[in-house]
Amino acid sequence: MTLGVATGVLGTTPDRIRMNALTMGGGFGRRTLFARELLRDALIVSREVGRPVKLLWTREDDVRNGWFRPATAHRMRATLDPEGRVTAWQHRVAGASVLAYYSAEGFAAAKQRDLFVMEGSELRAYPVAHVLAEHVVTERRARIAAWRGIGCGHNAFAAECFVDVLAAATGQDPLGFRRRMVGDNRRARAVLEAAVAMSSYGKAPPGRAHGISLAPYNESYACGVAEISVDRASGEIRVHRFWAAIDAGLPIQPRNLLAQVEGGIVFGLSGALREQVTIRDGEVQQSNFHEYRPLRGSEIPRIEVRLVPSQAAPSGAGELGVPMTAAAVANAFTALTGRHLTQLPFLPERVKNALA
Repeated sequence: MTLGVATGVLGTTPDRIRMNALTMGGGFGRRTLFARELLRDALIVSREVGRPVKLLWTREDDVRNGWFRPATAHRMRATLDPEGRVTAWQHRVAGASVLAYYSAEGFAAAKQRDLFVMEGSELRAYPVAHVLAEHVVTERRARIAAWRGIGCGHNAFAAECFVDVLAAATGQDPLGFRRRMVGDNRRARAVLEAAVAMSSYGKAPPGRAHGISLAPYNESYACGVAEISVDRASGEIRVHRFWAAIDAGLPIQPRNLLAQVEGGIVFGLSGALREQVTIRDGEVQQSNFHEYRPLRGSEIPRIEVRLVPSQAAPSGAGELGVPMTAAAVANAFTALTGRHLTQLPFLPERVKNALA
């Protein structure tokens, strides 16, 4: 991609370009998705001044000119047999296509199937006989890209909240219902039972509640439990503790694996509770961290991550910590209040509206 941008801007050929690849930490998708814009600008400036340049965006540039995760809406339906088992599952996602914006050619080659949006809708943890996942491609209204967790971030939120709804509809508790749903999926059952044991699930202190979410990513498995309280007057949700059990295959660097998942949990909780971009008249309204507000250090819960022994091939954990977070918090909220949160992020006004 870098060579493609450079040859296009400079009107030259790849054999006349030398690229020095630098080590990057915390770049997420920007090492690829942003290359077309940042590299193009740097090349144009360098060409005009006739010397090397270093292009640096301010935080305000960054917040106001980012590529955003596409807004999605979800419709969930399922069929239950007389014993309360799920026999059919439908997950319909409405949202703009990241792949079509990123590469129209790639979208066409993929036969208009966008894993950036639909990943995680395949219901990997639960062996349901009949599964239908559909993407209703909507009009794009902003520059969009993948968020950490890719499609699993929003799809696991919808799916795992729906599992709790189904459990309630059949008169079962969320844990027992999931135990039946995982069936013979040994890896899913292992992380589920490990997370339950770690957290003493269902035995939260007075004024608090637990919520659970089983959210695989690709070939890796994760299950999270959130312990929360709610300030009904302010509408603030406080996550006090978060437990996660993961099976990312054979761990090659266990400490790095734990760090990746811990960071992903913080990332996911911050997105679930705080982070929001608003666009008015085509302009992003936020400019820096006083307006685009991630979790503060004092708001981060105590996090415990356990590696479940596995002989599966290494399958990665860079995205694994995010998808389980939002549903675990939302399900804990339902357990505590009897009400549902269905829109991210869980801003105080939305919480108060749900409690009204």
